[in-house]
Amino acid sequence: MNLDHSSSTVSSMSAHWKHFGEGNGETGTHIGTPCMNVRVFILTGLAVFVLCPLTAYGCFCSAPPSKEEQEKMVSAPVDPEFKRWWREEFKGAVFIGTVIRIQKVDVKWFDRTTRMKRVTVNVERAWFGVTQQTFVIYTSMGKGGDCGVPYSKGYKYFFDAQLIGGQLSTNICSLTDPDNYKVKLFEKTFGDGRSFLGTTPH
Repeated sequence: MNLDHSSSTVSSMSAHWKHFGEGNGETGTHIGTPCMNVRVFILTGLAVFVLCPLTAYGCFCSAPPSKEEQEKMVSAPVDPEFKRWWREEFKGAVFIGTVIRIQKVDVKWFDRTTRMKRVTVNVERAWFGVTQQTFVIYTSMGKGGDCGVPYSKGYKYFFDAQLIGGQLSTNICSLTDPDNYKVKLFEKTFGDGRSFLGTTPH
């Protein structure tokens, strides 16, 4: 998926993804950088990047769907197009695992060097993008509304890491509870995922 999309892409895709939880706590993340202004729209895991003329700093996450709405999404029949998009077009990694290390590092993000948290995870099971038990994602520092996720070492999370600015990264609008309804959607659509339990960490 090309990361530079026009606003027309947003409108055309939003209708398609609406019944998969648009407004699920992941919509309307805004990220501002000194080098490039980027507005990020998360549509049930779909990241659409729009270059915009105005600077937008901080994260603005919509409220998650109600319990009834979540149950309706989980119980709805599997949409073949939803399944196809994740398998063929999604660029990133989706998995559950326990954080084993958090490091503050300088990485190239978009066209500049940025201070971020390098989060190393012991993967339990994965649906996309993971090939070994020890896996690394990045998130912002979590200061001043920069969208960083406050991960803690030793805790288990659900990770929906998008390929953003050349790095696999997450933000605070992403769901992190390993028992959230999105996990149930993945289990229903793709099964339990690839298990890494019992494998030797790399």
